[in-house]
Amino acid sequence: MAYEFDLGELEGPLADQTDGNAWVVEFILGFDADTDELNVMSVLLFETDENNKLELCFGIRTKSGPELDVVSLPDYSKEKTDFCIPKDNRMEVTIRLREAIELLISDADPEYIIMQTFYPNLEPKALRKYDAVEDTLSTSGYLPQDSWREPDGINYWLFKKQG
Repeated sequence: MAYEFDLGELEGPLADQTDGNAWVVEFILGFDADTDELNVMSVLLFETDENNKLELCFGIRTKSGPELDVVSLPDYSKEKTDFCIPKDNRMEVTIRLREAIELLISDADPEYIIMQTFYPNLEPKALRKYDAVEDTLSTSGYLPQDSWREPDGINYWLFKKQG
């Protein structure tokens, strides 16, 4: 038996020290019986050098080991996404991603949120998920303050909490 997609419920927010100080909300994407690995979408808010600003990112991590306590760093690759999320389930995952972001930011309550693409020079189609994230942040009271593309092709967005 190979990989099986099985979208799970939200878990968290929890403290996460896998890659520095962060808060995380996760949901299961599926299980790979061949490798005994659980694949989860991790939505994280990382501390930055500025006290009032947190960085939002989301990526797929694998959990393995007898207690599923061996956790990978987030994988942002298209290849991992294609493996873990069938095309017919992408909208369902986007909806769950938006729910995870809402839960995470309501708990962490940062003044500013910054977000960036992992890959440079993304096509408009690849940026659609960031439009959904921006919409989620806006409806949660975080309005865009700035967005730009660096010379290296990485896109950035800065949001500020209103009110």
